[in-house]
Amino acid sequence: MDPESQAQLFARLREKGIPWLEYQEVVSLVATMHHLNAPMIFNHEDWGLAREELREIVLPAPRGAPAGGVSNHWGAADRRKPPDTRRAPTHTSRAASGSAEKYKARRVRSS
Repeated sequence: MDPESQAQLFARLREKGIPWLEYQEVVSLVATMHHLNAPMIFNHEDWGLAREELREIVLPAPRGAPAGGVSNHWGAADRRKPPDTRRAPTHTSRAASGSAEKYKARRVRSS
């Protein structure tokens, strides 16, 4: 990214109140994780919209769709199993979160 585009990007971020991590902050976090030999957990099970009750809306099938609903590319001719989209990938282990939690607790007490 050229310097002018970068300056415009950060000006828009500032204007909209969107935070970002500076390079030195990232280096510090990486050093801490390396020292602990564990990831730092920032988003717990209740982050984002996890506590919200989201209403599901079922849309009618489009005109000309086969009876029984909209077909997909996992038809009879394709014997592969469809991908499991119900589970989100896990990026951190439960054992690692304990070390990060201890670090956060020490950091809060020392502040």
